[in-house]
Amino acid sequence: MNSTSDKRQDAIKDEIKTRISSAEITNVAVENFDDNSKPLTYMLNIRVPNYATKTGKRLFLQPGFFEYEAKPVFASTDRMNPISFPYGWSEADNLQIQLPAGFEPDSADSPAEVTDQAKTGDLKVSMSYDKTTNVLVYRRNFFFGAGGNLLFPASSYAPLKSLFDDFYRSNTHVLTLKQKQ
Repeated sequence: MNSTSDKRQDAIKDEIKTRISSAEITNVAVENFDDNSKPLTYMLNIRVPNYATKTGKRLFLQPGFFEYEAKPVFASTDRMNPISFPYGWSEADNLQIQLPAGFEPDSADSPAEVTDQAKTGDLKVSMSYDKTTNVLVYRRNFFFGAGGNLLFPASSYAPLKSLFDDFYRSNTHVLTLKQKQ
């Protein structure tokens, strides 16, 4: 492995550790970094001790790992100036989460799809659970800026904030895990 590749891997590890300092990150691989005609892909293994919150016989788990401890994009209730995004973007997460021994999802419910009327942005989250391997599969597909919609007048702040608040709620969806019978 060359030093440039090592630096990329270290940057990925550092980014994750700024949000979750206890994360143990191994087997980092980056694909398509030098080919902008293909999506940039990270593959890695992450172990986070005590990631879920325990209460009695239940665990609460936020499967949207890459959105863990994220803050809402727009905090203010009012806006005086136009909003401009520098570019459109998309994200796709495909996570396989090994659940703790002795626990299973109370239900692997997925949040509802979030989109706006103009289809400027969209977020779809789906989850499934494999009982035999005790693995939760979490898939998240997000995009924003379709049709070049990147500049919004201050008058459209309320619906834009509402859309991003809905993205936030979906991204930070929490599952309840229960002890197996």
